[in-house]
Amino acid sequence: MKNIKLAATVLTLLAAILSLVPPVLAADIPEPEEYFYVLDQSGVLGSDTIDYIVSMNEQLCSATGAQIVVVTVDFTPDGNLERYAYNLFNEWDIGSSAENNGVLLLLSIGDDDYWCMQGKGLEKTLTSGAIGNILEEYLEPDFAVQQYDDGVRRVFDALYDRIADIYDFSPVTTSQTTSPSDTLISPEYIESAQQNVPQPTVQMSRVSFGSIIITVIAVIFIVRLIGRGGGSGCLGCLLG
Repeated sequence: MKNIKLAATVLTLLAAILSLVPPVLAADIPEPEEYFYVLDQSGVLGSDTIDYIVSMNEQLCSATGAQIVVVTVDFTPDGNLERYAYNLFNEWDIGSSAENNGVLLLLSIGDDDYWCMQGKGLEKTLTSGAIGNILEEYLEPDFAVQQYDDGVRRVFDALYDRIADIYDFSPVTTSQTTSPSDTLISPEYIESAQQNVPQPTVQMSRVSFGSIIITVIAVIFIVRLIGRGGGSGCLGCLLG
């Protein structure tokens, strides 16, 4: 009985200690830029390409709710590009809540890799196989020779055309190059758009190394304490 009470006390202390250890997120997700559709942390995209992606997305989102977001990073924090893309997609709420029709194109320059994913609302009309073919044809040739800006522009157009076909949408194009101030989305537009995006799903996380060590020591302590039926004191019980 005494050992059971002691074990309960240890578990209570363990829970209190673990509550003080903050969880480590699976990925450190950055905040989007004001214009939302592009985040070029690696600095590999030209201003014309950024302006173009923003301008074309404004039309697409206004007409269909769909969004094609492009993000470049130097490295993914945990080396898992797919998981990082998944977390970023949900954290940013890409696409509309009604259609769940967002697309994320993620380039990890330092990892020499990329990933593209779609929302569930596009899984039947823009399948993963179709996305793979588009990446292979329009991004890989330029990405392989580090022509990232050209590759992003080509693959963005290919994805855009496919989604426009799905919704029978024809964008208005212009040959004039616009300045960043012309293409920035107003705060009011961003607030309105964010009200129509899907809620994030549950994201993966991992526990810190220190909390794992504490848990293991506590389990060994309790097992040995109960098994000895009293033993020769707490330290002796732990060390055997």
